[in-house]
Amino acid sequence: MLYLVAALVMVASSDEDDVRVAQERSGKGECTANRCDASDQRTSPAAPQYPELLRRYAVRPGWSVAGVDYAVGAASTSLKDPASISMAGVSIDTSSRTVAISGNNLTLDGYDFSLHGGYQVTVAGANATISNSNFAIGANQGSYLIYGSSAASNLTIAYNTFDGSAIGNATSFIGFAGSGQVTMEYNWFRKFPQHVVEFTQANGSPSFSVVYKYNLVEQGAIQDGAHLNFLQFGGGTASSVDVEFNTTYQTPQASGGEGFQFYSNTQGGVIQNATMAYNTMIAAGGSAGSAMSYMVHADSYNDDSSAHSGSVHDNFFDLQAAWGAFYSAPSGWSFSNNMDMRTGQVVNSNNARSAAKLNKASRPRPASR
Repeated sequence: MLYLVAALVMVASSDEDDVRVAQERSGKGECTANRCDASDQRTSPAAPQYPELLRRYAVRPGWSVAGVDYAVGAASTSLKDPASISMAGVSIDTSSRTVAISGNNLTLDGYDFSLHGGYQVTVAGANATISNSNFAIGANQGSYLIYGSSAASNLTIAYNTFDGSAIGNATSFIGFAGSGQVTMEYNWFRKFPQHVVEFTQANGSPSFSVVYKYNLVEQGAIQDGAHLNFLQFGGGTASSVDVEFNTTYQTPQASGGEGFQFYSNTQGGVIQNATMAYNTMIAAGGSAGSAMSYMVHADSYNDDSSAHSGSVHDNFFDLQAAWGAFYSAPSGWSFSNNMDMRTGQVVNSNNARSAAKLNKASRPRPASR
């Protein structure tokens, strides 16, 4: 993984005070050498994936950063074969390598779903949890590694590792067409063909909400002709979307695209209460636009009707290989205190930089899960 750090071309700050403040608020003193979550609760002895990633920037976030100050992804060293799953409400098809959850209140924890060419998990029950497991795209037969059907509700995906290095049939890691809250926390999403997650609800279906926090997302759009998105919506009604404390890293790949999208791709879809805050996003290793276009695309698709309002604040960017931070700044959306890590300047909603330096006021730390 030396390429990850080597590809970064970073600028040292000439403002020693800003550098000192950024280091003091780096969060490194808040986590030990052991893994800790965003609230300093130690959860495993795993080391962070990229502890040196932010060290040489002019400024960096003042909170503990996913994959930098604490590890994410599956931590178990003895994952189980999914073919051995035996519980009511769960069926296994070893020929198609599919694990189907039809029961309610079930948890699949500590499985290696990359075995035997790669398993996929389908969910049609309520309150399912998939945790501490490993997923990989191999000779998989479906479009997703985890898919929640329209019958699914309240799905939690936490502390998993997803790897799409060997592209099979899947296009994206996660798809969800159900209702209730989808929670994705402390996952490591790496080398994916196109998208991390796609919400595919039909208009008029029951509402859903999204919690997308504390994840490490790196190197999407590795499939030629794909369109990069860390988050994509189809239709339906999203009652709230909370995207916070994620780390994303992108260098030039087979194709490109955007980061987090906050609009519906279907006429009549609705997104309410959208928040994107305290994320650390890097596009590096090439010229402007070579890794991705924009980090955030707010409500600006079709007739600008899907997401009337939202808040984008306190995000830290390296925009070297992107065209800019924001595709658009629609009315009703607020943008504040978003930072260019290379210069320490504020990135305004029109992508212009202001001379204002990093706000030295104490920033909040991530809340407990």
